[in-house]
Order: sequence, then C-alpha cells, then structure tokens
Amino acid sequence: MWRRAAKAKALHDLLEALAYSKDADAPEPAGLVRLLKLDDRRHLQRQFAAIRRLLRPVTNEAAPLARYSRSRAAYIVHPATRASLRNVLADLARSGEGEEPPWA
Repeated sequence: MWRRAAKAKALHDLLEALAYSKDADAPEPAGLVRLLKLDDRRHLQRQFAAIRRLLRPVTNEAAPLARYSRSRAAYIVHPATRASLRNVLADLARSGEGEEPPWA
C-alpha cells in the first residue's frame, strides 16, 4: 500500500513542480530528481510517461504537458496549462478536507 502512496506522491509532487507561477521558476531536471528522490535522472522520464498515460484519454496526446528547453535547461509548461494544474491541485486539496490524501 505504501508503495502506491509513494508513487501517487511522486506524481503529485511532479505536477506541483510543473505548476510553477513565474517563467523563471521552470524546474530543472536535477531539481526534479532531488524533489522526487530519484536514484537516477533516467527515472524522471518514467514519471513523465506515467503522467502521459494518465492524460492520454483526455488529451489524445495533442500537446505534451511539458517540453524540455536545452537553452534554459528546464522543463517549460505553457502558462495556461500551469494555471490549470494549479486549479486542479487546489481542487484536490479541498476535495478531501478531513481525509488524508493518498500522497501524504
């Protein structure tokens, strides 16, 4: 059970990191690896793949959630997508008031 909760927390934390407010706060791979406590940077791609699988029924893979910018060495998320992520994360936080979220 704890393993599933740990996976859910990792996905939640990644989505939270991708919901950054200012363009200058775009997360770098090394920061995401530390945030998610990954052993290897390659495991970060597995996290992105899991998010893609979750979003596939909704987006039909029309647009990626984030793209990697070599010039900035960071993952860039469209401002409208970031705002949507912040709204979804806020809704998730409110939806279970009095309940423990799966990533806690």
